[in-house]
Amino acid sequence: MDNPVIDYSSKIDAVSTDFSNVLKTFKEKFVDYYSNLDSTSSQNNYDVAKNELTDKISDIYTLKATIMGSINSVNKTMNDLERTIGSDESKLKELTDNYKEKTGDSSKMLISDAKEKYKIQYVANITMFLGITGMIGLFYSLMKNNSQ
Repeated sequence: MDNPVIDYSSKIDAVSTDFSNVLKTFKEKFVDYYSNLDSTSSQNNYDVAKNELTDKISDIYTLKATIMGSINSVNKTMNDLERTIGSDESKLKELTDNYKEKTGDSSKMLISDAKEKYKIQYVANITMFLGITGMIGLFYSLMKNNSQ
């Protein structure tokens, strides 16, 4: 993927270098023209330098407009991303709340199931204890009757 920052940086450097050279040439031709007002060649050289300077200024404004357009495009993309992230954050919060709510309900259900199983096992243990005690009592009485 092309990096637009590097691309604009090289364009800005190129325009800056060209503008400096054209401005220097324009300054020389300006001084030459106003030193020799009667010279046609000085007039022509001045006009050429002035047109080159105007072209470079036009290039600068064109580059500025292009950069501003890119900045606006990036800002729009950033705003879209911010909106998307905001909606995704609300979805994440909603899912997190649902998870917490369902986790709380399931833990309550597990606790109530465990209590119910504990009660069933408690009754089964008491029944078994009473059954074993009854069997021991029965065997004891049978053994006692047989030994007499």
